[in-house]
Amino acid sequence: MRILVLGPHSDRLQTIIGDHLIQTTQSPLTLAEVSRFNPHLLLSYGYRHLVPREVLAGASFNAINLHVSLLPWNRGADPNLWSWFSNTPKGVSIHWMTEGLDQGDIIAQMEVALDPQSTLGESYSVLQASMCSALASSWSDIESGTAPHDPQEHGGSHHRSSDKQPHAHALTDGFNTRCQQLVDYGEANGLWISQ
Repeated sequence: MRILVLGPHSDRLQTIIGDHLIQTTQSPLTLAEVSRFNPHLLLSYGYRHLVPREVLAGASFNAINLHVSLLPWNRGADPNLWSWFSNTPKGVSIHWMTEGLDQGDIIAQMEVALDPQSTLGESYSVLQASMCSALASSWSDIESGTAPHDPQEHGGSHHRSSDKQPHAHALTDGFNTRCQQLVDYGEANGLWISQ
């Protein structure tokens, strides 16, 4: 199986996907680039660009995304940050890619208990390890083409990169900011989402 990994985390995935990796990219993807590599699978993890419609339409390969949120919560950018700001469930999701951002059917999910006394960076590291664990557990089904297509629940939330800007001052110590501080900020500023 030839796998084109989109995003900066191919090193974390190497022990799971083995020698199937053919190329990685962090640049915006083009149809010509995909055609050149002729992958069986696109595997997106931390990729900061939308995969163009023409790449996904009529593709002869599967495309999955690894997202560090418990979908449908916190689709889009900065999912870990928004799970604290909005007091929403925390976890990781593996889903089939569609034209809608983080809206594809679920392959696997794992709710992750995170410590609010940890830093944002520490919580992100826990989510990264959990994502690798979820992928390892699901890999044989993905590889064999038998992975589930479970529809996402309705509702949830979505964030763009620009949504963080009015609240960036809450990250007083950057990634070393305590998560509880972000929860408190979110509650004080009406960012909590009723579930």
